[in-house]
Amino acid sequence: MRNASTESGTGVRRARGRRPVTLFTATASAAIVAGVLAAPYSGTGAAPATRPVADHPTVISVRPAVAPAPASSSQALYRRCIALVREEAGTRGETVPGDLTGRATAISDSARTVVVANRASTWACNLAPDQAVSGAGRVVIHHATASDLAVAENVRGTDGAADERDLVWGGGALPRGVTSLTYAFPDGHHETASTAGGFWVMQYLAPAWFTGLGESAQGLAPITVTLDGPGGHHVITLEWGTDTCNQISHGC
Repeated sequence: MRNASTESGTGVRRARGRRPVTLFTATASAAIVAGVLAAPYSGTGAAPATRPVADHPTVISVRPAVAPAPASSSQALYRRCIALVREEAGTRGETVPGDLTGRATAISDSARTVVVANRASTWACNLAPDQAVSGAGRVVIHHATASDLAVAENVRGTDGAADERDLVWGGGALPRGVTSLTYAFPDGHHETASTAGGFWVMQYLAPAWFTGLGESAQGLAPITVTLDGPGGHHVITLEWGTDTCNQISHGC
């Protein structure tokens, strides 16, 4: 059993207290508006070659989401994401990535999810209701793997309140020959990612947690991603924990 907030690897929800480390995503969709900005924001150094992982998830307290941001705020969101990506790299002792450019946004009343990239790597950031950044992903993907489509899960709601629920988000580069990505969740909901300029971004807000009190995420059906395009139809399975906690700023 995990503690009242987070304990990596168990996926068990306990009564009362903060949201446990739910090693899974969320249900009930959020309206998404995708957009692409061409204006680059530059940094220095090269992107990390591999995806970092969150070694020690930490307890977080999240306030309710704020009102929807207009599409014109995408530029500011890109700047915030780029600063967060570079800050996390410096904190982890990694090479700070440079030449980062905003690629796609998903703005809803539940979250602000953006994708930034340079020639080597891509990152997704969620900037509301809290701030988090994903590990580095590949820009050139010939054969997609689960890690290329990994997502992160955060709490949307007030700490300990009855309206707490899961928010799932992710983004990156589209694999070659793929034009559509659709995520299928354990509750039967399907969420199609928004795509623009060779990149994808996805949010999914749950009406409630996937698991009941004392239940483990390991008993849930896996999340699957359907990839469609001129090259055909392919399905990839995401494993709980391994592919559903893709954020390095804090734990899930």
